[in-house]
Amino acid sequence: MPPSAEAPDDLEIGIVNTNNGVLLAGCLRSLNAACEGLRWRVTVLDNASSDGSAAMIEREFPWVHLVRNEHKVGYATTLNELIRPAMDRGCRYLALLHEDVVLDPGALAAIVRFCDANPRVGLAGPRVRDPGGQQQDSFLGFPGLWSEVALSFILSARRPMATDSGWLDGPCLVIRPEALRGVGLFDERFFIFFEDVDMSFRMHRSGWRVTQVDEAWLTHNRHSTTARTGVAGRMELQFLRSRFLYFQKHQGRVAAQLLVAAIRFSFLLRALKAAGAAAWRHDASERLLSRQLAQMAAFRPDRPLPHEAAALRGS
Repeated sequence: MPPSAEAPDDLEIGIVNTNNGVLLAGCLRSLNAACEGLRWRVTVLDNASSDGSAAMIEREFPWVHLVRNEHKVGYATTLNELIRPAMDRGCRYLALLHEDVVLDPGALAAIVRFCDANPRVGLAGPRVRDPGGQQQDSFLGFPGLWSEVALSFILSARRPMATDSGWLDGPCLVIRPEALRGVGLFDERFFIFFEDVDMSFRMHRSGWRVTQVDEAWLTHNRHSTTARTGVAGRMELQFLRSRFLYFQKHQGRVAAQLLVAAIRFSFLLRALKAAGAAAWRHDASERLLSRQLAQMAAFRPDRPLPHEAAALRGS
């Protein structure tokens, strides 16, 4: 059954889609069972897709409210484009989903029940598994300078899991509007990455609880967009820039510059290692890796990337 055409009492769902029509269809098909017992409404913002996603939505999911962006903009910006009209319409909760998730039956209903029972929860999310059924880390401790430096040098290191406080990874965020009005919308300086860390931290700092709901699950086709050919390299640089912006915002410019220096040094060490392997084994792939790592070491995260500048120009 499709949702009510009227503004819901319970849940406004917003989904950003960028050239992921096949996965988006799976996400939309999972919503009715995930929202069992709720009054809900869903809006998909299509971020200048070229794969026919918008036409697919109109053809197969006529009950979806579709918004089209003519020009691609950053993820935090698209989230705010979904949030503002939803807040104006009024609802008890907002749910922001990635297009590449499939929600378990009852998942969103379970989160709403949990938030109803815990009025200081400002931000909640489900547990996350990959398509093979392996649980993914999705509720993590807030990043600190030394833990991030360690991650730059120890490639096998993992970010610490959260205990009573931390940040929720972004494939599904359920937000209490009252909390959002207090802390403000997503920071649009984060083109992609760290916008969820920043929102979680602002919620936590303002006294709102950020937590994961054990009874709710989804399956996430992680990095289905960012891993595509021609995107992965840009997104690695975007991750470095967003991490710099987060540290500059919350820990100051000195901490951000120290982190950048450590990351540069780690890239240079890895570039030298790859260059040595290339010379020893006459391996072209190691030679290419060495050049790529050296370029990463020279990256200036304080400067907008070309695709950020293009989005600001609306081109």
